[in-house]
Amino acid sequence: MQTGDIMRLMSRRGRGSPAASEWVVWRRVVALAILAFLVAGPGGNLAAQQAEEPAQETAESGSGLIYQRKVQLPQGPALPAIVMTEFFTNGELSATGANLVVHDSRRNLVPWRILQLGPGDFCRLAFQTVPKQHLYKIYYGGKAEPEKPPAWTNRAGLLLETRHWSNCNFRSLDSLRETFKAAEPFGSAFVPAVFHRFNPFWPNPEPFLSQYQGTLRIARPGLYHFFTSSQDCSFLLVEGKLVVSAPGWHGPVHDSRIKGQVNLSAGPHEFRYLHAAAGADACMVAAWQPPGSGKPEPIPPEAFGSEAIGQYPAIGVKHLHEYSVDIAGEVPLAGSDLPLVRVQFRSISTRGSTARPKIHWDFGDGQTSTLTDPLHIYLLPGLYTVTMKVSGEADSLAIVNRVPIHRALVFADQNHPPDQLAPYLTVLDKYDPAKLDPPGLLQLVRAFDEGGLFARAAKAGQAGILAERELMDSDSALAVVRLVGGLLRDRMDDAAAALSFWQEAVKVLRPPVWKAECEIEAADLAINDLAHAEPAKALLDSAAKRLGKDAEPALTGRLNRVWGDWHARKGDRSSARAAYARAMAALGTRKSAVEQDAWRGALSRSTEEFLRDKALDRAWEELSRWQEAYPSDKVEGYLTLLQARYWAARNKWPQAIALAGDLVAINPDSPYADRLVFLGAECEEKSGRGDRARAAYQSLLTDYPGSPLVGDARKKLAMLTRKQAGAGGKP
Repeated sequence: MQTGDIMRLMSRRGRGSPAASEWVVWRRVVALAILAFLVAGPGGNLAAQQAEEPAQETAESGSGLIYQRKVQLPQGPALPAIVMTEFFTNGELSATGANLVVHDSRRNLVPWRILQLGPGDFCRLAFQTVPKQHLYKIYYGGKAEPEKPPAWTNRAGLLLETRHWSNCNFRSLDSLRETFKAAEPFGSAFVPAVFHRFNPFWPNPEPFLSQYQGTLRIARPGLYHFFTSSQDCSFLLVEGKLVVSAPGWHGPVHDSRIKGQVNLSAGPHEFRYLHAAAGADACMVAAWQPPGSGKPEPIPPEAFGSEAIGQYPAIGVKHLHEYSVDIAGEVPLAGSDLPLVRVQFRSISTRGSTARPKIHWDFGDGQTSTLTDPLHIYLLPGLYTVTMKVSGEADSLAIVNRVPIHRALVFADQNHPPDQLAPYLTVLDKYDPAKLDPPGLLQLVRAFDEGGLFARAAKAGQAGILAERELMDSDSALAVVRLVGGLLRDRMDDAAAALSFWQEAVKVLRPPVWKAECEIEAADLAINDLAHAEPAKALLDSAAKRLGKDAEPALTGRLNRVWGDWHARKGDRSSARAAYARAMAALGTRKSAVEQDAWRGALSRSTEEFLRDKALDRAWEELSRWQEAYPSDKVEGYLTLLQARYWAARNKWPQAIALAGDLVAINPDSPYADRLVFLGAECEEKSGRGDRARAAYQSLLTDYPGSPLVGDARKKLAMLTRKQAGAGGKP
């Protein structure tokens, strides 16, 4: 696969996460290149990597710091030049990291860098190794004078650093460079390649700045071509000289057109790649074409000396137990910018205890587990206070850390396919919705909905929204209410449950305008879905009082449209027409009359096609769009006719009959009135009410004698008369 293909796949734009199939392809591109890096840093079993010295409860570094952790490297002559390790500090490391040092087993300081502190209690650091030294000790947590690390001398590896967003001139390398220097860091880590589509060091999606820095080790001198694709600006430099420039605000390109070239001699060369993403979505990818190569290709990790980087755990010795966190995978949701995140927790006995303690986990999102090594699905990336409580020994112990759950940095290939939603749903099915916050609840309902578990989605949403809690004013809470109401009404065909839910939601949402929306939805259901208009008036009166005169046009338009439906059902022609006119006035439009007619034509044709094909869900979507955009069309009649046909197709005879009566009441001269009368008569007949059917057919003959349906009405009337006579009734 060529770099143009890589960039095309990498640079797909869109607010949500890429589809599962796309993840497979673009991750497969770099899977082999990353393999060497991953193999160089095996995690292993923490308890199995015990040391060259006896463990102790606490120990002193000699400078007032408490000996907390050790890193044990495998025996053998081949040591990584640099070790990167991650751990949780239990809140004992200072905000600046000043109370931390790294020693070898002879208590000599070694060069170290703190790569990331936070969010929460997360720490990532790197240190240089010493020949023949396999044990390294990390001291921190006490009060002592800070010690400076020895000078960092090793130039191996490619270091990615991201920093908080700050405005700069996207067309100027100097502006971006100076802005990056002054910005507050998110974090950094050694990575195998210039290849990301989001900030890997922060759980919240937001704009950011980034820089990759390393040393290119050139074996073959000659002319090298470099390429970049990014969202937004990016600049690639070698030996401080600009080689490739992609300035400005833009999406990534789908090929290798943004390129530059430079002659490189054999040996080391400074490499730098600066990038800025003005939104949460990002793309940063660099490639090269070495001398003698016929096509662009990813810059391999070995070009940066990444084989010299190892990643190993830092084993705690203060407590008998601790835990590890492995962010193992993610699944995107169609309606969300953020994915579900799969996290593997593991309980670790740091000193090889043979006891089997009882463990209780609190994941910080309202969910718990009693498994020793639970798999947990976080509904959203974020910062969570995770508690592992260990009992069954001399004393009960709680290990608490504020854990950042970010997006998964995993690369799938053909042997390791990306995560699928179905296994996640098995885990999520055990969640207690009442203990989720509104954003998490929204993700849970979305997940069940996307998985086709509509009843489970509705049940979870109802349980979460209607749980006893303070009145809610979160936008996510309103989104849950809308989603659940739609599921009950449209997916599950349970209008009665939907009506009840909207009425209950009024009691738990705080803003008056949201309460009004719930009441309008409930009134609409009562009138149109349940053909029972009586409860609607009180709901509409209440909604009108809550909205006042300053409500948003869409909601005011909807309120007046439902008022029009109510007056039509009551046979009040003038009030219905006036309400529909107010709805149109509230909505307004910038479309010309020609454009409006075109929209109506498109909506009517698509609805007709969906009704013919029995695609009733899609027909309902079109009808809903139509009546909300052009409520006055209910007076004209064709919209009402198609709505009645929709209800008849679902064997909802009372609803279709009611709509026929509505149009005759408010516009008996409509060119579609005769068809609605005939449809209403057929529905009366199918519902077993012969007398009412005969009356309706007779009404068509009397009121619309010029209708082309007169002949069919006479046949129907004669048939019903014979049927009644045959049954012993009066003709």
